[in-house]
Amino acid sequence: MSDPRTVFRTALGCTLGTLLAASPATLAADDEAAMSLQEMAKRLRELETANDSLRQEVRDLKAQDGVDWLNDERATQIRGIVTDVLADAESRTSFQQAPVTAGYKNGFFIASADGAFTMKLQGLMQTRFVWDHLSGDPNGISYPNAPDSKQSRYGWEIPTAQLTLSGTLWDQTFEYMIRGGYSNDPTVTLEDQGYGGSGSRIATPSLSEQGIALYGSGSGTLRLYEAWARANLSQDWAFRVGQFRLPFDREFLVYDAYTMLASRSLISTKLGVGFSQGVELEYYGDSLRWKVAYSDGGTDSIGGSNLALVGTSPINTPWYQTQADWAITSRLEYKVNGLWEDFRQFTSPRGEDYGLLVGAAVHYQQGKPWYSQDIVTGTGDDYNNWLNVTADVTANFGGASLFASVYWSNISSGAAQVLQYSPGGFGAQPSYYASSTNVFGFLVQGAMYVSDEIELFAQFEYGTSSGPFNLPNTSLQPQGFAPANFNEPGDLSLLTFGFNWYFHGQNAKWTTDFGITFNSVSYFWSDLGYGLRATDKSNQFLLRTQWQLFF
Repeated sequence: MSDPRTVFRTALGCTLGTLLAASPATLAADDEAAMSLQEMAKRLRELETANDSLRQEVRDLKAQDGVDWLNDERATQIRGIVTDVLADAESRTSFQQAPVTAGYKNGFFIASADGAFTMKLQGLMQTRFVWDHLSGDPNGISYPNAPDSKQSRYGWEIPTAQLTLSGTLWDQTFEYMIRGGYSNDPTVTLEDQGYGGSGSRIATPSLSEQGIALYGSGSGTLRLYEAWARANLSQDWAFRVGQFRLPFDREFLVYDAYTMLASRSLISTKLGVGFSQGVELEYYGDSLRWKVAYSDGGTDSIGGSNLALVGTSPINTPWYQTQADWAITSRLEYKVNGLWEDFRQFTSPRGEDYGLLVGAAVHYQQGKPWYSQDIVTGTGDDYNNWLNVTADVTANFGGASLFASVYWSNISSGAAQVLQYSPGGFGAQPSYYASSTNVFGFLVQGAMYVSDEIELFAQFEYGTSSGPFNLPNTSLQPQGFAPANFNEPGDLSLLTFGFNWYFHGQNAKWTTDFGITFNSVSYFWSDLGYGLRATDKSNQFLLRTQWQLFF
């Protein structure tokens, strides 16, 4: 834009130049050709008009210059606003590109800005209604020394309510997990039986010793299930230490929220090895996975809550109560097809790719029960050796699934114990030579989706033992504590079928299953946590319906 002062000077110079140019021309002209006064007056008026026009143009230029200044000021203000908006947009874009520090993805999580440190919180709650019906008149063997007079038992329970903290440290070099649960495990307090220690088992059976557990306000305490740390040595190798699930049967390695039925099978519960404390070496390949653990031994659930053929329960035990001298567990898995993440649960939703997984595991341990004493010889030199083997296969078809597993246990029990009976008081839990026992079991399970949300399933499981055991006669014990079917474990034959209704996948699931036994159920195979009572009658009916929230 031209400067108004420059324009004014230019116009004034043109006017003066015109006057000077006209004057010499007039003086040099012949007197006869001189302009008349009228002509000069006319030219002066024309010059005045031109000056007035130039003056108006100067005023217009000045006014225009003022408008431009206002526009520049506005432009500066607008430019500042636009700069601020662009800076805010850029900052928002940078937040989207950087790691999110908090949110929800299969659990609530928080993380450092660079993602090197993470923590995830998960919760699991299951609420269950159980109805169990014995065929024929109850004969009293469901509870030792306390005849079960009810043919049908039913009621509500919360089998588990768990909280899990897990995450990574130092750019995922280290991983950790702490998992605890509130359950309806009974708390046995026998302060009126000659020894005031909580949880002791002594001579005269109390109400809880008779199988009627003391629940209520004394139960529901938080119990630690898992607490471990893992060091990722490389992309394929890792090392874990703490309390964890031993690498044995696949059904137990699948988390509680991802089971097919309302709970794990009786075969897995009885013949698995559960949790333990120790160290584990892990290999993760594209198609092959292998784990080996050295631990305090497996959790002995073979004989139920009243008979300990192995006698180890290492979960949450201090070092000075270790009941196994040594124990080693190893599992090998080969993925033929599919993705590893598809095998973290037993269901195979519609649209999932075909997958096939085979696995096998072995567990061996040696030890003797803590404070055990042979009731006959008076010594505690006999050991319990436990060899456990399992194999399984899983097939996912994207809308249907199949699973089968087989178990075999050999227990050389030189120090078996009938629990909840101690004639010698504290420190003299009796033990007996129960000879060598072989326990065999298998299960077959199939499922199929009939809609995107509803899945039908069926499971058959069978178990048998090479008993009878060499347990003491009832005449050796007060009140005839050891019933006959402790020595005669019998067989288990159980068919269960039902459905899963997935409202939001595994996060909100309703499970209902119905079971029927085809023979009697001894103490050896009964499990009140599962819902199956001991009886000498066949055709025991079991109904379980369960609501699950997993978040």
